[in-house]
Amino acid sequence: ATHGLRGVALQKNPNRRSKLHAVWLLTAELLERMMSSRMSRIYRSVSPFFPPEWANGLPADVIPPTVVALAQLPTPIHEWTGFPGVPDGFSLGIKRDDLTHCTISGNKIRKLEFLLADALR
Repeated sequence: ATHGLRGVALQKNPNRRSKLHAVWLLTAELLERMMSSRMSRIYRSVSPFFPPEWANGLPADVIPPTVVALAQLPTPIHEWTGFPGVPDGFSLGIKRDDLTHCTISGNKIRKLEFLLADALR
């Protein structure tokens, strides 16, 4: 059985359904690992979120109040030298979010930190 708009969207696009199911399974697996690991105390701790300075102009209702620390942050920025077409006086850097030391890396783990905090509140 399907419920609400989410169910309708899943029925119309079976490919989207399999992607959502894969994300759900990965999230469930990550949660199981976190809760059974020796570091479960750290993972389960919900902390207040302090947004970066550039977010000061955003409305308060769009800034999440809490976060769960899953990733090891900050990740490094490596300078990419020898890349053709970079003008003189400029440098090109690559943010290494693959080094978050987690099963899921990059923007997925960053988003999950806020979703889990919201779920645990």
